[in-house]
Amino acid sequence: MLASGFALFALHQPQEVQSSAYRLALCVHSGAFGLACLLLAAHIPMAFLSRQSLKAMLSLGKGFLTEQEAMKHAALWVKGDLEIERNAFERQSDQNQTILREKRLN
Repeated sequence: MLASGFALFALHQPQEVQSSAYRLALCVHSGAFGLACLLLAAHIPMAFLSRQSLKAMLSLGKGFLTEQEAMKHAALWVKGDLEIERNAFERQSDQNQTILREKRLN
């Protein structure tokens, strides 16, 4: 959309003498704008169908999904996020253990 908009700006021509390149850029730009509007119009109702996700995104209430709700919507992402959190927790625990050992030795 940005490229076609720039092309329209660069190729700006009066209505009577529009080249085929200008018309092509106009068609691409109009099509991209229409597609963007269509995607937006499709996603708004989908957000209202999933109230739990909408609450979490808009931070209405606690701003969090339960793990069970999240697993229904995006199980792979949840598993990946939980694995990352577990790894970070384990690393932090290992660091804490190392610090305690060093303190005991001193």
